[in-house]
Amino acid sequence: RALFAGTTVDNIEGISDTYHVLRSETVYTFTLPIKDLNSINDALLALQAPDFFTGTNQYYAEKLDRKIDAKKYQTIGTLPPYLIIQLSRFSYNYDTWERIKIDAPFEFPIDLDLSDYVSDKNQITQFKLRGVILHSGTAKYGHYVSYVADRATGKWRCCNDNLVTDISEKEVLTSSFGRISNKNA
Repeated sequence: RALFAGTTVDNIEGISDTYHVLRSETVYTFTLPIKDLNSINDALLALQAPDFFTGTNQYYAEKLDRKIDAKKYQTIGTLPPYLIIQLSRFSYNYDTWERIKIDAPFEFPIDLDLSDYVSDKNQITQFKLRGVILHSGTAKYGHYVSYVADRATGKWRCCNDNLVTDISEKEVLTSSFGRISNKNA
């Protein structure tokens, strides 16, 4: 638990009333939205984008014992030593009642700095990519392949069922729609 547990924090603020509530939730995987987004930074900003509760959709403020206009947004509270990020690559089309896979390119770096996205600045916010799990196929069926960086050597391996082969960092990023850093270009 201590290796993978982090927290997200829901912030609910009154728009015209003085009201602020924080709700913390333990998570083991940080799931990021990616629909209509291009990069991990875009997704982290979207995570923090506020939802507004106004008009007939007001928020019930327990402390005030009434409904108020409010906004709700999420931040990352604490980060675990080993960060797992899941990209939300599947969505649902309510017109056709079908599950859809989002195949759009999505950039992510080898080195990730989350200092701009956490509410607690007194923690480790620098992470290095160590693995990627890829899905090929549709939203209904497919196949998974894993890319894993060897902890001792830093060399990347492609794990495809019982076949394990070497792969370059550049190939990992290119085939995963990740961003190649300047030092590796």
